[in-house]
Amino acid sequence: MSLISIIVPIYNVEKYIFKCVDSIINQTYKNIEIILVDDGSTDNSGTICDEYEKKDNRIKVIHKKNGGLSDARNVGIDKAKGDYLVFVDSDDWVSDKMIEYLYNNACKYKADIVQGDYIKAYTEYNCIKNIKEEINHYNSIGALNNLYEEECTKSVVVWNKIYKKDLFEEIRFPKGKLHEDEFTTYKLLHKAKNVVDSNIPIYYYRQREGSIMQSEFSEKRLHALEALIERKAYFKENNLGELEDKTTSLICTRLKGFYIKVKESNIPNKDKVLKDLKNKMKKNYILFIKNKGITTKGKITLTICILNDKLFLKIYKKYVSKDGLS
Repeated sequence: MSLISIIVPIYNVEKYIFKCVDSIINQTYKNIEIILVDDGSTDNSGTICDEYEKKDNRIKVIHKKNGGLSDARNVGIDKAKGDYLVFVDSDDWVSDKMIEYLYNNACKYKADIVQGDYIKAYTEYNCIKNIKEEINHYNSIGALNNLYEEECTKSVVVWNKIYKKDLFEEIRFPKGKLHEDEFTTYKLLHKAKNVVDSNIPIYYYRQREGSIMQSEFSEKRLHALEALIERKAYFKENNLGELEDKTTSLICTRLKGFYIKVKESNIPNKDKVLKDLKNKMKKNYILFIKNKGITTKGKITLTICILNDKLFLKIYKKYVSKDGLS
């Protein structure tokens, strides 16, 4: 039985940490090390971690200066001794069979990455229903193409998966970035030879007010666009033309979407950010127009956005709720 390292970045989650850590301690697969990385918490989270460490010798607590989610995950990766890595966010929790299920599939199918499904949990009483299992197998290219499917979130996020540790030999999360998974997961999928996807939910993704992803729009949300631009460059460097084209199409859609969000926000440097977004549209306009993945409607709305703000906003408000501006 392989040792599996479970990395949990922790920052000011004293309300949620018990549910999270208890769900990991109670895994049916027992050969685990639980790495709790206290990222400079200012509440009682660090103390709670220390109490857990006293009760279970599989738990290792690391206290560090606040550096953000990516930095905490990276510290956990550096300290991990397992053959496999799993990431759990500290305000979420997992099925008691999550590790056993993912590991068994990794062994059974000789997979580098195995991912399960997740449930958006609005209360702590969400229950995973029994469903018929469906398993899909992908090589690296097939797995990367899933990043552009309707249910792409399942492939993008890092926390519903088990990974062979050696995938992380040269890969780390980007420090100081929001949407850190979008900067990272595609590199892991590209490096993997065999990726297994299951429809079985094994992870509870807590939906809470005040979280970074649910709070008012900020300029940091634009990191998602930066991640896509880096992804496009990565695919170009690795001669993955079809994936590069798909990323180009997604960048076009995100540019328009973010333009609207910034326009309707009160962020600092609003005019500067809008100008930068529009400049990116102009700079890549020919590339977008030639892209076969962008619909005619998408190309028209792009052109309107560049030429006429008021008309673009009017069109957006009238049609985006129906079928988007892709």
